[in-house]
Amino acid sequence: LMDTVPGLAHLDEHMIFGGSEKYSNFSFIRNFGGNKGFIFNGYTNQINQVYFSSVYYNFKYDKVIDIFLDGFKCPLYSEKVIYFI
Repeated sequence: LMDTVPGLAHLDEHMIFGGSEKYSNFSFIRNFGGNKGFIFNGYTNQINQVYFSSVYYNFKYDKVIDIFLDGFKCPLYSEKVIYFI
C-alpha cells in the first residue's frame, strides 16, 4: 500500500496545491483559478494518488501548466494549508 501512514498521501495531495517556491501565495492559486479559468483537483485511494486540472476553453494554458507543475517540483508544504484543510 502506498499510504503506510493513514492520511499521509491525502495530506500530500492537498499540499501539492498549496503553493510552491514560484507561486507561494496560497490564496493566489485558489483565486486565480476558481471560477475564473481552471480547476485543480485530485484524489487518493489505497493504491493511487491522482492529480488533474481542467482548463476552460481559451484560458491561459501556459500559466495554468506552470502553476500545476511547479507544485510538484517545489512544493512549500505550508502550515497555513494544513489549517485550511
